[in-house]
Amino acid sequence: MRRRLAAALAAGLACGPGSVRALDRQIDDVGITEALVVASRSEAARDAFHGRYVITIGDPTHDRVEVIGEFRRVVLTAAERLPFDRRWSVPQAREALAPYRGLVSIVAWIRFPPQNLLVSVPPYGVVVYPDGRALRDGRRTVLRPSSQSITALYPAGGGLALTGPPGSAMGGIRLEALFPADALPLSGVCTVGLLLGEVVEREVDVGLGGVR
Repeated sequence: MRRRLAAALAAGLACGPGSVRALDRQIDDVGITEALVVASRSEAARDAFHGRYVITIGDPTHDRVEVIGEFRRVVLTAAERLPFDRRWSVPQAREALAPYRGLVSIVAWIRFPPQNLLVSVPPYGVVVYPDGRALRDGRRTVLRPSSQSITALYPAGGGLALTGPPGSAMGGIRLEALFPADALPLSGVCTVGLLLGEVVEREVDVGLGGVR
């Protein structure tokens, strides 16, 4: 077991920010073990790892976009579980990953206006243009998510957080949209469209090559 973890650690270190590889369609048990090694590192090391998957937008409405593939999904889940269960390992990670096999999440963090009086969440959405920006004739493929979920966010330190003080007004949402990995350019760049209703409010180029 120690040899396997040492090998996984070496592989994980080799896949640093400067390395180039494609986002994995599916990871095997070796990949899961590597992800567990990343999850067991320091908070600063994990933050550096996650930073490669985040595109900061920073306008008044659109805070950021991020990508979650299978490898990063295991890292995120394991980082939550390991502090409470040191025996949480490959079998548990494989089970937690099962609903996300073959899928890639595009996550949009959306801000609401300060002191908003919203009584329901506006119809924000996400689409992906796998061919990137519009072609000369204006045509391009549009991918819509297979499913979409919304989590409330609250103001925190000038940003957005998943929790807030009791009675806080919602400051925005975390919108997670799932797309089939096979439909995405996993070694290249796609364009993410951030929608309000059916209107594209913002487009963001997202590089899928160079991350896992």
